[in-house]
Amino acid sequence: MIYKEKNFNDRTKPPRCTMCNKILNEFDINGDFSYHKWIGYGSRYDENRLDLELCGECFDKVVSFIVNNSASNPLKEYDERQENGYFVRYLVNKEEEQIMGNDFDSIGLKHINSTEDMVNFYNNHLGCVNETIVGGEKYSILSNGEGMELFFYGDSEKVWLNYCEPYYKPEQTVSVISKKWVRPDGNNGQNYLQVQLTEYDIPLNVCVPDFYKLKDIKAKSVKKMDVICFINYINVYQSEEDFQNDYSGFARESIIPCGVFPANPNKNFKQDNTMIMNGKIVWVKEKENILGGGKFFHVGVECLGVVFEIVIEEDFTQDYNTPLEIGNIVHGLFKLVGKVVTQI
Repeated sequence: MIYKEKNFNDRTKPPRCTMCNKILNEFDINGDFSYHKWIGYGSRYDENRLDLELCGECFDKVVSFIVNNSASNPLKEYDERQENGYFVRYLVNKEEEQIMGNDFDSIGLKHINSTEDMVNFYNNHLGCVNETIVGGEKYSILSNGEGMELFFYGDSEKVWLNYCEPYYKPEQTVSVISKKWVRPDGNNGQNYLQVQLTEYDIPLNVCVPDFYKLKDIKAKSVKKMDVICFINYINVYQSEEDFQNDYSGFARESIIPCGVFPANPNKNFKQDNTMIMNGKIVWVKEKENILGGGKFFHVGVECLGVVFEIVIEEDFTQDYNTPLEIGNIVHGLFKLVGKVVTQI
């Protein structure tokens, strides 16, 4: 059998972005934001071909999703230099600057790296699971009784396969001014409560994993929440001078609600529960998950009058040049997960 492939430039119709369907401009084409691969054995898509032709904006979305959901940063920066009349690219090592987080590792659930791992963990701890049926949908909570909870969503047969949200109970509740419920995927997927956490008008989205219990609750009635922060990446600095050397122009205490507002205007922007935060460590506590067997740190970081509580896997701290100690400065990208405590 003879295979004949049609080249990108041989098309009679103008090329369009696979994701947003807009016609690619010359910058998109010259940038070559495309990916073409035959899928092999071992994948559920074996013998299919993946053909992506993306505009620059959609390519950035794909890369951001991969980076934010990777255990280690797949992005590598290169510096181009001229040597003996040739341009040579050198890898710029920034591994120390962006240490990526895994939500399960962050609460001491080691060795959960796939859906299969999660299914096995779920089945091995059925005694710790409480199940609820709401409107034909099944919801399960797996708890270790010491603050860790895993929220599973799905149908009655495959509850663990659809979605799982890790959570860890913070030590202090946070007063909030609630704005509205945000559901980026309509009636499916995650549900966020958009709140204002400080005297500054900074809106943040907090993922509420037990939203199914609150479907009839008006957002503005919520007054207090438990909020925990999971890391996407984090940097630690011993002094404000060290911090400013890497992030000049950033205040030592500041928040950027990147999950609420896009960095660049984009009609396809979808809200999420992330924020960039800089703050000072005010307490550090070592914890151990009795179900997962892993140790982790529970850290309080003060920023703009609020103490945000962060969970970090113990192994990550071994890679820091600067340890997690009181008084040190934290910079990172965090995901906010919370539960409603009081309402009016």
